[in-house]
Amino acid sequence: RFGLRNHCRAAFLNYKIAAEEYDSPQAQYEVAVRYQNGIGVEKSEEKAVGWYYKAAENGFMAAQM
Repeated sequence: RFGLRNHCRAAFLNYKIAAEEYDSPQAQYEVAVRYQNGIGVEKSEEKAVGWYYKAAENGFMAAQM
């Protein structure tokens, strides 16, 4: 069965690929949000901060606030 939890996990994995392999600032931000809130991945404030920092460094405005 492919429920909501699996959809969230799949979305997280796709964002992570885009964040790491394509250096996408928006994807880096989305990975951070998911780590911060535990959406599709185990919650981790430490990992969230790291991803927010990468997104901000790459010019993603929402991560710079």
